Amino acid sequence: MHSAARRSIDPRMKTWLVLAALAAPADAETPKLGVMADVGAPDGASLGIVVRPWRPLRLEAGGGHNAVSPCVRGGLALVPFASVVTPTLSADYGHCFEGDANRAMRMMSGDASFSSPLLERVGYDYAAARLGIEIGNAQGTFFVHAGATWINATINSLSESQMPSYVTVATLSARIGFIRYFQ
Repeated sequence: MHSAARRSIDPRMKTWLVLAALAAPADAETPKLGVMADVGAPDGASLGIVVRPWRPLRLEAGGGHNAVSPCVRGGLALVPFASVVTPTLSADYGHCFEGDANRAMRMMSGDASFSSPLLERVGYDYAAARLGIEIGNAQGTFFVHAGATWINATINSLSESQMPSYVTVATLSARIGFIRYFQ
């Protein structure tokens, strides 16, 4: 029993070891810059850049389109392990500019005559928190992320005399993509 006690690591020491690994700066082997392409909801299809100031932290910024209007977003991801397969935790904030959603609704519904004045000026802000899995190496990473998104949208009124309405929706979200790193 006495020798087993010597082999176990103190829980406080484990905590410090994990924190030290997460705080490790990017080394010469860790690429610090890359490009990202992904598709998901609610942000649509996006292209962006990624910067890794520390090995476990990835900062992301980009732009894209959600089938209605252009969008911009920024975020960060915690990538705790330097392995081929690793879990991730990410958070994003984005803005999709106002656009006419009638065309997208006509395409999805198959009804060429569909038109709604409420969809003529659709835009929203969103914040997303996602868990994911990433597979890759120092040159490239494939990822799948899923989680929750909070969307704040403005519904513009039909007449000039009415004030716009604001709607907040919490929903599931996901994205799939690829990152190509450069040295």
